[in-house]
Amino acid sequence: MGGTNRSTWIGGAVFVALVIFAAAWLLAISPNLAAASDSRAQAETTRQSNVALESAITALKVQFDQLPELKAELTKLQEEIPTGAALAALVRDLSDTAAANEVAITALSPSAAVSVVAPVVAEPVAPTEAASTDTSAETATTTEAPVPAAIEGLVAIPLSITVQGSYANTLAFLDDVQQASARLFLVGGLGARALEAAAAGGGRPEVQAGDQEIIITGFAYVLTNPTAAPIAENTSPLPAAVPGKNPFLATE
Repeated sequence: MGGTNRSTWIGGAVFVALVIFAAAWLLAISPNLAAASDSRAQAETTRQSNVALESAITALKVQFDQLPELKAELTKLQEEIPTGAALAALVRDLSDTAAANEVAITALSPSAAVSVVAPVVAEPVAPTEAASTDTSAETATTTEAPVPAAIEGLVAIPLSITVQGSYANTLAFLDDVQQASARLFLVGGLGARALEAAAAGGGRPEVQAGDQEIIITGFAYVLTNPTAAPIAENTSPLPAAVPGKNPFLATE
């Protein structure tokens, strides 16, 4: 009888202990473990964010240190392709180039600005079945004709430049216009003719035997500012004409 009571008491005590342990697990231990797991996950997320932030700060510092160089590069690019027509500056640059090469610009004619169109390449289309029922007929391959698209904001100003001087000097002027000019200029066409010796007059310089006249056609480019007014198409920057005087002759 006493043994039975002890067994009952021990069993009851074990049951109570299990109940207490289960209650402690549900009410205290398990929530604390979950909170600790969440804290570790948040700490890892914060660490990764800090690493990414430090990397971004380092990259920004490098870019900030390069800012003077980037500004200088931007200034140079804006001289080559300005945000406005800047035809007066272009005329001055061409005049200085002509004077440096001892040639005379006898005519300079800008035309209306045109949009620059991106080049397109036709892509082949999958072969189609031959219309003929002859099994020996070859399968025809067709190509689509893509529609050229204008490059947004980029326009070209056509220019025609007539230059007179010696053979060597006119070629040197042509080379400088393409290679050394502050403004980007693409030569699209070139014509030349020999000149006969003649005295100066009518706004033209003296012509020596062996001199030539070249006519350069090409484009100066503008990358327009979306917030700026559109480029005027029919505005001429040339100085007012003076009877009997060529405004482009440096020696007059």
